[in-house]
Amino acid sequence: MVCLPVDIRDCTPFAASWRAISGVSIMTNRALYAVLPLALLVTACEASKSSNPLSPTVAGPIPGVNISAPKPLEPNGAQVAVDKQPLTLLLENASSNGARPLSYDFEVAIDAGFTNTVFVRQAVEAGSAGRTSVRLPDPLATDRSYYWRARAADGANSGPYSAAANFKVYSPVVIEAPTPTAPIGNQTTSSLQPKFSWNNAQRTGPAGVIAYVLELADTDSFANKLAVDVAEQSNATSYTAPSPLTPSKQYYWHVRAYDPSNSGPWSVTQTFKTPATPTPPPDPVDGGGTCSPTPTIGPAVIACASSQYPAKLAAGVSDSQRVANMEFMRDRVIEIGICGGMDIGWNLKRGGPSLSSDAIVWRHNGFDDIIDIGFSFDDTSRPLQLQWVSTSGAFYKTYTPRPTCK
Repeated sequence: MVCLPVDIRDCTPFAASWRAISGVSIMTNRALYAVLPLALLVTACEASKSSNPLSPTVAGPIPGVNISAPKPLEPNGAQVAVDKQPLTLLLENASSNGARPLSYDFEVAIDAGFTNTVFVRQAVEAGSAGRTSVRLPDPLATDRSYYWRARAADGANSGPYSAAANFKVYSPVVIEAPTPTAPIGNQTTSSLQPKFSWNNAQRTGPAGVIAYVLELADTDSFANKLAVDVAEQSNATSYTAPSPLTPSKQYYWHVRAYDPSNSGPWSVTQTFKTPATPTPPPDPVDGGGTCSPTPTIGPAVIACASSQYPAKLAAGVSDSQRVANMEFMRDRVIEIGICGGMDIGWNLKRGGPSLSSDAIVWRHNGFDDIIDIGFSFDDTSRPLQLQWVSTSGAFYKTYTPRPTCK
């Protein structure tokens, strides 16, 4: 019996029959079924459901009802940062020629075929202004692409799924500020060419190759500044000033990290002072000490200079200090040699204009020999050693001012 659960008093075609038997004090559905033809009962139930499409008991689908696919709006082709979740899906409502109100089914999957869904929400009530949205309850896993779609339904009929929209959840690159380690605290540096050092910046996300920009200025506003880019080194990074700074002056510096697409914040600004102008070294004969007898050959000149200035040969100094010590000893070797009657001058590095730090020129018998006087002088872990080694490629420059010799 198709309509046994239905109270036939709700069926319109039986209104007159019901009124005719309403005088019966007790009349149940079962009694009515006994006196009414079965075909009439079935017809009555079918007529009841189809005549009121808004009834919860309507049989579906309802013929002739067409529901369009909704249109995904957001996110669609977007990059969503992991910290901007949970995200909200937004669509443009579907249309229907039926009388029943629409609701929406949403799906999110990790594949375009929607075989691996990570979120499903059904019967979402249609929103106002022609749009409907649903907020995901939890964040999605990062560094992965996702697909989502939706369809409309009225409880009896369902429309087609929308075209799939896609988006990607990613971990944004965050580059933190590096930490300066030297020179800091307004200390006075030992050299006019200080070595700047800092601990490398921490970073999260898929950062690219990291480099640093170092800014140096004479005011904390950095209005008048020098800037240089420095490639990142392992764990900590350093950079030595390529030329002397102004003596007895306060400087300000800071540094920040960057990759090809992102920049971190500036470090805390640090200050330091440069030392006063160094006092010119005394003439080796007039007050800097002499060797007796006065050396007249190269190896003796080297031995004399080494014995007169042992402090300049110390190990464990900075790179910039080692260069300064080497150049000091270079000039003393030249002066001692000149006072011993040798024609010795500076060597122009690669022809000039800069001077070689660890090489001089000995002019004799119509020839110019370049003399290498520094043995592995750039290895600051070892004491500086002087030598007298002749080689080629000299570019002689007269040493000035000429020393006063006795």
